[in-house]
Amino acid sequence: MSEIKSLAAPKVSFDRRAVVKGAAWSVPVIAAAIAAPAAAASTPPSAKLSGVYAGSLSPNNKKLTAPSGLDILNTSGVPGSDNVTVTVTITRTAGSPGVFIASLGGVPPTSGTGTAYADNVLTAMFTILVTRPTATQNFALAYSRDGGASSPGGSYAMNVSVSLPTATLTDSSALQLGK
Repeated sequence: MSEIKSLAAPKVSFDRRAVVKGAAWSVPVIAAAIAAPAAAASTPPSAKLSGVYAGSLSPNNKKLTAPSGLDILNTSGVPGSDNVTVTVTITRTAGSPGVFIASLGGVPPTSGTGTAYADNVLTAMFTILVTRPTATQNFALAYSRDGGASSPGGSYAMNVSVSLPTATLTDSSALQLGK
């Protein structure tokens, strides 16, 4: 008997179970790849007064208890930097000495602001550079005050507003100047 050999390409058969098993493994990988950017973008930007400044302010070395910094989380995801406007208001009890923000992150208030109370409210504006698009950046607060050595202490309310390109953020805290 003679043997006939075929020169045609061998038939390839697919095992349906192998195809289904391969597809089942690829679905979680694809879903995770799609969800990763969404999860990163879902963290909202934030601004928070943080830490405790418990130093003495001249004259008469009165103790001030206040936030020591401002933490800003910019989740724009854009590498580089953004100029950010920060507005700080301090409301004092009538007759209390003035407590001022001397600088925010080493930057003094913009010209003409932050140096005088109007109806017991001080407004100080700063333009700072936020350079980390997905990490919290801390800006130290430095304080000063006016008033004579015999001036009383006082309680103050501090509000901060941060204008990011994608959102306006707010936070508040209390300040206490010893008597």
